[in-house]
Amino acid sequence: MRALLDSENKVIDVQENDFPVHSSCTWMDCDDTVKIGFEYDGTNFIDTLSLLNKLQQKKLEKHLKQQVIKNY
Repeated sequence: MRALLDSENKVIDVQENDFPVHSSCTWMDCDDTVKIGFEYDGTNFIDTLSLLNKLQQKKLEKHLKQQVIKNY
């Protein structure tokens, strides 16, 4: 598979084969787990979307716990 990276190293497309793109974008080899929205750190693809979702979930859980304690 091939990941298309924008100028900020974010995956903006994933395809089996390259095609011509703007010079600000770069094709990189990747495995089939890489998805649009991942970031590339120069060595690895990082699922920042899952990390962000986990952080948001923890914040929500903390907020809900505080509300339960406050209303108890």
